Amino acid sequence: MALICRQIVDEIEETVWEPVERWVEKREKKCKKRKCKKWCLCCNKWFCWIETFLEKVVTWVAKQVVNLVTRVVCEMVHDVVGTVIATVIKLVEIVVDVLDVLWQLVTLDWEGLKDALQELVADLVDLGPLIVRWLHIAVAVLTFGAPYVLGYLRERFDEYRLKNYIREQLEERFGDDPDCLERIKTAIHLDHGPFGLEFQARSVRTFVDSRSGPDGGPPTLYTLHQSGDIDLYEFSGVAVGPILDRPRVDAHLVEDEVPLDAEDIDDYLASGGAGPHFRVYAFDTGAETEKINVSRDKGRQLGIKFQWSRDVQEVRGLDQVDVNKNRLSAFLMDPMGRAADGRDVCTLLAAGVFTLTDPSDGRHPFGWTTWFTPASPVSGLIHRDRRPAGFMKYVLIHECGHYFSLEHDGHDGLDKIMYSPVENGWWSWNLILEFLVWSGEPRFTLDDGKDAWDFLIEEIPQCLAEGCGARSSDPGPIL
Repeated sequence: MALICRQIVDEIEETVWEPVERWVEKREKKCKKRKCKKWCLCCNKWFCWIETFLEKVVTWVAKQVVNLVTRVVCEMVHDVVGTVIATVIKLVEIVVDVLDVLWQLVTLDWEGLKDALQELVADLVDLGPLIVRWLHIAVAVLTFGAPYVLGYLRERFDEYRLKNYIREQLEERFGDDPDCLERIKTAIHLDHGPFGLEFQARSVRTFVDSRSGPDGGPPTLYTLHQSGDIDLYEFSGVAVGPILDRPRVDAHLVEDEVPLDAEDIDDYLASGGAGPHFRVYAFDTGAETEKINVSRDKGRQLGIKFQWSRDVQEVRGLDQVDVNKNRLSAFLMDPMGRAADGRDVCTLLAAGVFTLTDPSDGRHPFGWTTWFTPASPVSGLIHRDRRPAGFMKYVLIHECGHYFSLEHDGHDGLDKIMYSPVENGWWSWNLILEFLVWSGEPRFTLDDGKDAWDFLIEEIPQCLAEGCGARSSDPGPIL
């Protein structure tokens, strides 16, 4: 779904429908306060109730029709235009790759040919998500936009059920604290306006500086290249490296921000790490923006509206470039700055790293998260980038789901955001329907939303409203 379309509907909700609904509510309260005219068996109140009832019905119907038409038209236009642009860009990249392959053949540059072929294969794989998007659009055109209408109606129905569940849980948890209960309901727009908890989140891209090392030692990049832990040419994106398991890195000279090239690395290694001066980021700002936008869009399905800020953080040494699962909490505290007592839990931290390793089997997962519990209060997540971008853009929101205690269990199928290729099967009976008929994308389930709010209400209610106390629990896992 298009984030911009959600924001347009939210603006309509806030500026048009919320004032109208509050006005109808005031009219309803006036009816309650009217004195009964006993001579006509309170007929004056009957007419008032009938009038306000009709106002409610007309307001509700008008609201649903306007919101539906706005979202459906906006999303259809956005998806078609966006997919056309993305397809043209990708086809141009493929043509450039083919020309590069031919040039390397003519010049008999076998190393260059290898890189060119790997780049071509990676760009061809990137066509996969685009093909799925075109199939979804084709189904929508053939059915006169039915997938967009059905998807919107399902979303509204799920939101209605989630809001009712949240209302019940809040009343059970804070029934003896009406002030806290009312403040939370108002903050999340449970009764009026665009529903969702505004949750602060901080995205941090890590980078390595060519002249810095741990504890004032030799530069990290130089020592890791010399030891064979990294190939600096591949690490910085100058050489292609693996076909798919490589991030969209951002490597440039510090002084003029010119992209790094092979000659710069040659000079750097020949000088023993003295120069030139450059920085390598775990991924570029374009990749970060894509992941953040997906998380802002999909977070709405949990009833959470992420409010992202951005930052960068230098890392030094192998243990900060390649984060070990056993050191996740330590990494989140230093260098990422998370509080040991968990007082910063109401701001989600998402650190973009170069790579991560599970020492138990040597795998390099896409991300890890540790969520808050009083027994283990350090919280936060790390994630990395790789190809194909069309699939990996969901990694950040997947890890955000873990931040609110969601697990992989019960999430078989590529149509689910909390799907894990290691723990879950890729197939589900809803898979084809989801991608072709419903949303065309992975999504959170209604149960995911309920579980996330159970965690919010029981474990970190202070994030809902200041002064609402938290309860104790057992340590949470790293997922």
